[in-house]
Amino acid sequence: MPPCPILRNSVCVKVHDDWGAFHRYWRDDLGAPGRLVAFSKFGARPHAEEGAYLPGDWLLFGAETTAGECSSQLSAMRQE
Repeated sequence: MPPCPILRNSVCVKVHDDWGAFHRYWRDDLGAPGRLVAFSKFGARPHAEEGAYLPGDWLLFGAETTAGECSSQLSAMRQE
C-alpha cells in the first residue's frame, strides 16, 4: 500500500484490517513517523483540547469493542 502524499492542511484516511496491519504499515513501511494519538470513549482528555495535536500526528480510531489489542500495543510502545 503506497503512503499517502504529504499535503499541507490535508488528511489521508486509510483503513486497515486490524491493529497488526496498521502497525506494520506505520512502523515498517513508513518508519514510524510522528506520534500516535489514539481516540477512545474512555479517554481522559477532551479531543478538542487546545494544543492537543502537533504537525505530523497520526490520529488513530477504531472499534471500542476490539480496542484491547490496540490499547495493550500502545502501552507497550510507550515503554520502549
